[in-house]
Amino acid sequence: MSIISQRYANALYELSQEKNSQKEYLDCITGISEICSKDEKLSQLLSDPEYSTEDKIKVTDRIFSEDVPDDIKAFLSLLIKKGRIGLLPAICGDMQKSYDKNNGILEMTVTVSGPSTHDDALRIADKFRDKFKASDVKLTVREDPSVIGGASVLIGDTLYDGTLATKINDLGSALKEC
Repeated sequence: MSIISQRYANALYELSQEKNSQKEYLDCITGISEICSKDEKLSQLLSDPEYSTEDKIKVTDRIFSEDVPDDIKAFLSLLIKKGRIGLLPAICGDMQKSYDKNNGILEMTVTVSGPSTHDDALRIADKFRDKFKASDVKLTVREDPSVIGGASVLIGDTLYDGTLATKINDLGSALKEC
């Protein structure tokens, strides 16, 4: 994600905190982003420089008039005026990260050798949830046949590598030092 999308996401998240509506704002802006991505005509209209900014704002105001807070409509208008509406998916991703961080939700990817180790991945996730005192875990399990044994865990930018290959390499390095 870009610095620009992070700034917009932070601004919207702070606004949602002021309204005590973090989850509602996140769900709303994510839903709008999904609609904009899936509807080819809308996506083309929003990215087409031949349509005026005012026309784009009128269209989004009409489409998202019901059940969308005025703050979010104003946010969409701002993105359109600044030519940043294409950043909406990235803004949603950054806002989700802020929400998860502020609510103690840990996002992790566990890489295992195959489907028989999915229960192991769940146990690993529980241990990391306890270690980080997280309220919940968003777990992605990846299968990688090159993993002979053990597992690796990616949390943010940190990799915890407990694979057999890494342990063997570490053992080899230690023996070379002796």
